[in-house]
Amino acid sequence: MLHGDHTIRGFRNRDLQSHLYSSPPRSKHERRRRSEHTSRKIAKLRGHGLVRKVKDSRLYRPTPRGLRLMTAAVQYRKNLFPLALMTAA
Repeated sequence: MLHGDHTIRGFRNRDLQSHLYSSPPRSKHERRRRSEHTSRKIAKLRGHGLVRKVKDSRLYRPTPRGLRLMTAAVQYRKNLFPLALMTAA
């Protein structure tokens, strides 16, 4: 969701699925399950105010608050969290 293209153009359920799953779905049932799973994740992000729906479309865009919080979360996970684990051991 923090990809620059998503900030400008927006993203769809299908766009997130390509990032969440490395292989294509093997069956129609799995494709539906993945779509439902991704929809629930989008609904959570909307509920927390991190993304908003683009009017009259199936697109979503990160909110300014969402960009700030998600960037901080990624930075913490990538940089600070491994250091905290190393010092705790």
